[in-house]
Amino acid sequence: MYVQIQLILTACLLAAPSFAQELKFAELGDFRLVSGKVTYVHRWLWPAVLAVASARAPWQFARLSAPARDLYESVERQGTLLATGRPAKDLERRLLVHGEQIHTEAGHHEIRLESWSLWADRVSCHSTLSASEGRRQLESALRTLGGAEALLPWSKEESP
Repeated sequence: MYVQIQLILTACLLAAPSFAQELKFAELGDFRLVSGKVTYVHRWLWPAVLAVASARAPWQFARLSAPARDLYESVERQGTLLATGRPAKDLERRLLVHGEQIHTEAGHHEIRLESWSLWADRVSCHSTLSASEGRRQLESALRTLGGAEALLPWSKEESP
C-alpha cells in the first residue's frame, strides 16, 4: 500500500506541479535529479541524494565551465548565494549544490545556491552511505516508478 501511495503522489506531482507547492513541507525535497528537471524526493531518500551529491565524483566536474567552477568555489566558501544563468543551472544539474528557485523583491527569478553541508545541517539530513550505495538506492527508486537509470545525471557521464 505504501508503494501505491507513493506512485499516486508522484503521478499527482507530475500532472499538477502547482500541487507540489501545497505539499512542499518537511517530507519532500526538490532536486534537479531526473533529466535535469526538478524531482520531488521523499525524505526517506535524502541520505542517498546527499551521498551522491557530496561525493565530488568525476562526472560532476567533467567538462564543467570555468565560470561554473568559480561559482561552485564561491558557494563552498560562502555556504549560500544567489545566482542566475547557465553556471548556476549546471551546478544544480550536476548535484554540486542544492538550488532553490526564489522570487526577489524586484520580481526577478534567481536561484539560491547552497552547499550540501549547509543544506544537510539545515534540514537535519546526515548520510553514512557511500556514493555507490546512494546511487543504487536512487536508481532502484526510479526503476520502481518506471523510470530508466539513463535519466540520472551520472549515467550519461559514465557511458563511453
